[in-house]
Amino acid sequence: MDMQTSFLDRLFESGLLIDTGIDGLYGRSGQFEEAAATVRRPCVFRPA
Repeated sequence: MDMQTSFLDRLFESGLLIDTGIDGLYGRSGQFEEAAATVRRPCVFRPA
């Protein structure tokens, strides 16, 4: 098992990603969406 597959398996096991049964298509949990929004928030330009 390569490192990328192992990391993906860990995301499934933690419940952050949801396996849809279709290769390359994953559902995202609410916790995943919150984390992604937290990372994106400082990257968005907002004029003063």
